[in-house]
Amino acid sequence: PFAFPSFLMGRGATIRGEISSVGVGAAESPSTKEEETSSNDDLKSKRQAWSRPDLIGTSLLPTTLSQLESDQEFQSLSKKIAAVGIEGMTKEERAKRRRALEDLGVPNFMQFVSDNCNEVE
Repeated sequence: PFAFPSFLMGRGATIRGEISSVGVGAAESPSTKEEETSSNDDLKSKRQAWSRPDLIGTSLLPTTLSQLESDQEFQSLSKKIAAVGIEGMTKEERAKRRRALEDLGVPNFMQFVSDNCNEVE
């Protein structure tokens, strides 16, 4: 028999019960071990199929940095950010988006709300 300590159960509460011993290898049958072995082998083969041996022990960081250095779009974006800063870029992006929506005939949001406000009521 065992009893849980009172600090685990709260004040004054106890639980009593029996702990039975379980044989570790008693429940396993040979077919279960074979199934485990075959499932482990399947898992290993799947890992090997998706594995890139050429990348083992290497880092993607130097490769990525060298690709960024040679990417023209990234270089021009870096120069723009350095010149006008992040806030300037967001202003430019908002202006481009607003112009694109105007070209599509989409009205300004505030104009749309003021025009359609009476329809909702």
